[in-house]
Order: sequence, then structure tokens, then C-alpha cells
Amino acid sequence: LVLFLFFPRISPLWTMPFKTQTAVSGLSDSMTPGDISRLSKSSERAFRVSFTGSLPAKHTLYWRGLVLDQFDGKTWRAGGQTNVSRRRSSKIDLGRFFESSDESYEVMLEPSNQKWAFALETSDALSSNLVARDMGRFELKSEAIQPTHYKMKWTRSPTELVGLVTALPTQVSLRNKARESGLEWRDLQLPQKGNPKTRALVESLRHGRSDQELVSTLMQMYRDQAFFYTLNPDPLGDDFVDDFLFATKRGFCAHYAGSLAYMLRLAGIPARVIVGYQGGEFNSSGAYLIVRQLDAHAWVEAKLPGEGWVRLDPTAMVAPERILEGLENSLTANELNDTSFASPVYRFKALSWIRLRFDQLGYQWQKWVVNYSQYKQYSLVSSLLGEYSLVRIGVGLVAALLLVSATVIYWQWKRRVHHLQSAEKSYLRCLFVMRMFGYQRSPGETPRTFLQRIEGDAPKWLVKYTRRRTNGLEQHYSSR
Repeated sequence: LVLFLFFPRISPLWTMPFKTQTAVSGLSDSMTPGDISRLSKSSERAFRVSFTGSLPAKHTLYWRGLVLDQFDGKTWRAGGQTNVSRRRSSKIDLGRFFESSDESYEVMLEPSNQKWAFALETSDALSSNLVARDMGRFELKSEAIQPTHYKMKWTRSPTELVGLVTALPTQVSLRNKARESGLEWRDLQLPQKGNPKTRALVESLRHGRSDQELVSTLMQMYRDQAFFYTLNPDPLGDDFVDDFLFATKRGFCAHYAGSLAYMLRLAGIPARVIVGYQGGEFNSSGAYLIVRQLDAHAWVEAKLPGEGWVRLDPTAMVAPERILEGLENSLTANELNDTSFASPVYRFKALSWIRLRFDQLGYQWQKWVVNYSQYKQYSLVSSLLGEYSLVRIGVGLVAALLLVSATVIYWQWKRRVHHLQSAEKSYLRCLFVMRMFGYQRSPGETPRTFLQRIEGDAPKWLVKYTRRRTNGLEQHYSSR
């Protein structure tokens, strides 16, 4: 354990990643109605998060991941998105964290075979294994083929501390979400035909209304009309948006986000669908957040005059409890029986308590053993020894090994003498004193023979002391 913690860790000259061929549950770079509904029934972990400060309110936890900006009438996909940073690395970067006086959080991402990193709004990278991408996205330098650790700094937005989920139009101002120059047309791309009813609706609503007024009208439509939030929506035809808005009115976040982004583009307002996760389960014993696949969510980002890019979540207008309290509080009893929440480990508090404790053990093992990197050793040694230097590591390592060795020797000696009688212990102490004066009892030599050998050489007081202990030992054995 001492060697593992303190022996200098040397990074490999190179590393070669091996991808598994096993399918990994998680988000994809396309969204067809029903995809996120499928993920919402999975209790697999997506990532864990620990915050330096207090935990943010659940309705502010929008874990932004992928930008879907191409729509073919039914499926939203991630189109050609350019990179702000083109740095490349020849080996895997396990993540070296940078210091900051701002609040921060650390994410332990589960293996996904993807480069996607998830972050809150107003976040910036504090980890060497992250790179900034177009439209405010973050990506890992290499695929997450193993549990991957990264760190972000962030600032709490005052607007997000207010309960905007039930207000109109539930918008939150964003920063750094613009595209590179010359690509803005991608946020207005639409198929030339399809969904005639929706086209007519947007044309009629658009007349005489500003962009902000139109957004407010559309969001209020989701709230006031008979839309219903469900994991089991009715099947939709080729005109997906028409069927959803004018016929079924039943859907999941993918339906609401996809239809709103489509209508905004019809009105000439740049818009795109964002997929990621929303919320999470707080593990109070470990003080960290567990975000699972069932927390997968989709929402909309739109560009409004004078305001820039804003976040809009039509799901919050239909089922605000999904955002405020989590998925389990927004489903009917029948739908709950079809999800992970039907499991006894979620329904019963005692089993849930055990589940969270086991998750905490797994998290600490992953964080401090599996992901114990050169950087983490640097931070640990610096905090204990004041600075990271080979001299101090060497001194600390020797001191730790001596302390461990002394402890083991003392424990073994206590085990050995614990069962001895008083006369035996007294004679062993006598032999220790004799050794200090240069008189060593030979192997196989009886106590009486040893006494006779030293009588003509050792000081009288030492001979007398040894004779008394020898007589006491012989009397002890004779009495047995």
C-alpha cells in the first residue's frame, strides 16, 4: 500500500487503446422519437459527479452533451461540426487537473467508446484530457474505453437559482454557443416538404409576432393544450411533427424538443436539439451525484435577437415534475412498472440505502485505485509533504516503511509473549538486559548453564539479577 501510494509513478512512453466490440448503452449522435425513451428504462450509470461546493438545484442540472442540427423530417442528427481546437495527442491522456479558485466539479465517466463529455452551462475545462469544440461542446482527447475522469470549473448563474421551470418561456441565457463563421445556415436547415399542418400553424402564429413573442406562444401551447408526458407514446407516421402536434399529443422529451426546434426553424429562428442528461440521484453518504441512463434528456437551444442563444425546454411546460423532481415522479404507475424504478432496490429504502453504499465503494475504488494516476500522486504527496520532490518522497517512503515494519514487529512480539507466564516474561527481559551488556545466551543453552558460564565474568549485581530470574523460571517449570 505504501509503495502504491508513494513510489514515483512513471507514465508510459505510449499507450495503445483497445476498443471493445461489446455494445455500450448510452446516447447516440442521432435522435429518433423513442431512442431516449428506451434509455429512460435503463438504470446503468452514465457518470458520477462530485462538487467542491453545495449541490446545485436539480432543475439546473442540464448536462449538455451532443448538438443535433440536421433534420430530415423524422430524425435529428449531428451534422458537420467543426473543431475549435485541433490539438492531437499520440497517447491516452488520463487527465491532469488544473487548479482554480472558482467552484468546480469532477466527473467520472463510465466507458462508452465515445469522446463525448458532459458539462453544465458556464463550465470551462480544468482537465488536460478535454478539448473545446464548436458550439460550446467539450470532448475527450480519446474514446472513453475505460472509466474516465475529468474536471470542470463553473459559476452558478443567478438566473438558474430561480424556479424558471414553470415560468414562460423557461429560457436560460447561454454563452459561447455560436458556430464558427459562415456556418450559421446549419441552424436553419429544413427538409423542403412534409408536415403541412405544422407549416400552416407556424405561418399563422408568426404573423405580427416578434421572435420572443412567438417562442412564448409556442411554449404556452405545450402547457395549455392536452399534451401528455409518457414513455409509451403512440406510433407516428411519415409526417412525424404533424402526427404528434395534432393527433397523438403524447410523447417523451425527444418529441417535444424535436417538434419545437422544427417549428422555430420554420419561423426563421435558428434552433437545434441538444441531447444529454438532466438531474441525477444524490448519494448523501459519498456526497456525489449519480447520473444514470434513465436521466437522458433532450431540449432546445434557440438564437433570439438581442439575447443570443437561450435554452428552452418544452418538456418542462408539459411535465415540470420531470425537471424539478426527476423521472420517477412524472410517470404513471403502469409506466413505472416498465422501468428500473420498479426494481425493489429502488422502491424500498433499506435496499436503496445498501445500493448507494455499494455504489460509493465502487466509486472510491475507481477514483483512488483504478484511476490513481501520476497527477493524483503528485497532489497527494504535495498535500502531505508540502512539495513534490524525489528527496522528500524517498525520506517519506523510508519513514513509512520503517513505521510499518516496526508496527508489524511489535505486533508479532506481542502475539509471541501474550501467552507467556510472568516468570517466563521476566526471564526474557533478563536476557534482553544481558545482551545489552554483551552476554548472549547461545542457542540450545539451558538457563542454568548460561548462569554458570557468566558467574566468573559478569559483574556481581548482574549475576545476582540473572540468578534470581533463573531460579524463578526453574521454580515455575517445577511447579507445573
